Amino acid sequence: MKFKVLLSFIFLCWSLTQGQAQSTAEEVYTILQTKCLGCHEVNAGQPTPAGNLDLSGTPAQVYARLFEQDPTNPEALSKNYKLIDAGYPDRSFLYRKINDELYAESIMSPAEGNTMPSYQNPLSDQEKEIIRQWIYFGAPTSGTVVDKATIDSYYTNGGLPRVAPPPAPPAGEGFQLHLGSIFLSPGEEREYIYKYELQNDEAIEIQKVEAVMNSASHHFLFFKFNEGEDADEDEGLEEVTTLSTITGDAIAITNDTKMIGGWAYDKLFELPANTGYSWEDSLVLKFNYHVKNYDPSQIMPADVYVNIYTQPVGTAEKEMRSTFELYNPGAFVIFPGEQTFTWNLTNLPDAGSEDSIRLWSIAAHTHSYGTDFDVYLRNPDGSKGAQIYEGFSNFDHTFNQGYYSYDEPPLRIIDDYISFKEGDGLILEAKYNNTSGGILTFGLTTEDEMFGVFLQYVVDKNITTAVEDIEEEAPWAIYPNPTRDIANVFYNLEKTSEVKLEVFNLQGQLLKTLVNTTQSVGSYQEPIHAKELGMTQGVYLVNLTINGEVRTKKVVEIN
Repeated sequence: MKFKVLLSFIFLCWSLTQGQAQSTAEEVYTILQTKCLGCHEVNAGQPTPAGNLDLSGTPAQVYARLFEQDPTNPEALSKNYKLIDAGYPDRSFLYRKINDELYAESIMSPAEGNTMPSYQNPLSDQEKEIIRQWIYFGAPTSGTVVDKATIDSYYTNGGLPRVAPPPAPPAGEGFQLHLGSIFLSPGEEREYIYKYELQNDEAIEIQKVEAVMNSASHHFLFFKFNEGEDADEDEGLEEVTTLSTITGDAIAITNDTKMIGGWAYDKLFELPANTGYSWEDSLVLKFNYHVKNYDPSQIMPADVYVNIYTQPVGTAEKEMRSTFELYNPGAFVIFPGEQTFTWNLTNLPDAGSEDSIRLWSIAAHTHSYGTDFDVYLRNPDGSKGAQIYEGFSNFDHTFNQGYYSYDEPPLRIIDDYISFKEGDGLILEAKYNNTSGGILTFGLTTEDEMFGVFLQYVVDKNITTAVEDIEEEAPWAIYPNPTRDIANVFYNLEKTSEVKLEVFNLQGQLLKTLVNTTQSVGSYQEPIHAKELGMTQGVYLVNLTINGEVRTKKVVEIN
């Protein structure tokens, strides 16, 4: 928290006075003294410093005048900026004054005044970056949060190109968020979390989310804090260095947040009609970014841009749920050679055991020793049902490419959903080939391992009580009913049977035969697309014939 930084300032001596190695805070102090003090000090000839900001005195005195203090500029004050807002360079008026055009989100409006310092004594880009990175990492009073030599080298000698920001959503249709730049030396691998206060005065409904990032990114995960549960989260970028909350270190996935999205590469999630992500007012987000610089010689600036596209609140009839589920770290041990792990996933967030899950997207997640990743529906008796995800698929799951790619795992988007009872769940199967020469366990880097899955889904509550007249002999149901455009027919087979599923209007005219084949034991789901069948508002009949015995239900289309 910001107050934790302030308490550190109050109770700890500034490291300058202790003769320790120079901290990032001291680097910033030196820059301000060298380049800005001429206009920002009180002396006999200058009783009022420029902008009423006095930068003279000890590091502790200067810090106290800057940290979480209000600016005097009326425009900056109206936007709730602080001189230094820990974790937010773009909301820190001190940084905005020096930014010039280095970062687009920190370019000042005309009412915020002119760039400082004056043209006679300008800051170099590396000096601006040192100040920005210090604020980004929470403006701590001690410690080194960024390697000065890396920043100097990047701005002096160059490095890998920055990610080109995508066009932001048009005004009134959404907004863009930016995480970065974070600078990585050749071969360096890092994972960070970042708390971000959205400062939205009203609730927001999201229709699509797009992420654009470095091609070397391992993953970017996007969460929202449960209401009021962000208070103990520190401000600014924090490096993820442990899996345990006991040490108090930054943790990527915690039970005080809910998943929004997850990406291993650039992707636009455009949600199905009548669904949306729901964000309350005063929302606090949490980013998790894992990236490695694979280049052997050049510094890499890592960035993530997230475009949020909104729709009027209330447009969505169902909230899209997201989760990143991890196999038990304590049970995850991979011995040398090939090994397969099987996982029954039956407890998804925001769903009860009798609820129906309409699955919209699936994406695998392993590290570099993963060789395959498959997902199956789980039958009521615990056996494997239909396979719904093939790890050998290409990145958009349109064809089998013959191998699994851990750094670009396939993402399957299911236009018509796949439905299953939450209590039945899914069976996940991941394969690994441990060629490391030792035993692998669950870990954070690409040289450790992990077994996880990213899912997005809609929850239909209590299908067994919402739908009437389910026959005991051959249980089946239509849900949702009444429906808008898509209804799903669910049925179970206790033995191999001849099955026919047909849709009729009330005049007895056949609109479509959905199924006409032999099917084995298991649970089945077939969608009825009302618009495709020409079904307008009214009542229709669905016939399910099993081994010659006909069962009929009504389905009501309300469009």
